[in-house]
Amino acid sequence: MTLIFWNKKPFELYLRGMFQDHSELLARLDFGATKREVSGQVVNLLRANEARYLDLTVALMLDITAMDTFPNLISQVDADDMVAKAGAAVTELRRWTAKQQEVIQEHEAHAAAITESAKKAQDGRAFAQSHEELKGRFLKVVP
Repeated sequence: MTLIFWNKKPFELYLRGMFQDHSELLARLDFGATKREVSGQVVNLLRANEARYLDLTVALMLDITAMDTFPNLISQVDADDMVAKAGAAVTELRRWTAKQQEVIQEHEAHAAAITESAKKAQDGRAFAQSHEELKGRFLKVVP
């Protein structure tokens, strides 16, 4: 995280946005400290209760891996070097999260297939019900 944000304010805003549903974590972060120290605090807090914060940890990692531009870095004096380092760090994180991303995509595809199957089953039941109603009306009309 320290490589993708140079200034503390964008770094803080990013973490506040990512942790907006976890005020208990935000309250424990000392944004007056250096970015490196705050990053260490984040890691320690997430690791201290891995089971509770697993989804948040994965979301944070995947959000970072989706970054392909670094607006806070391009305005800096050493922008080329900083962007290169940030890009390398994000690429490395992508390598570490690739399997997790595959699992999420497989899960989403499976969930979509289940939803489609349920819709088809519902449509089939609705058709069968309509068919039975029409059949009942027909039998009443025909002697």
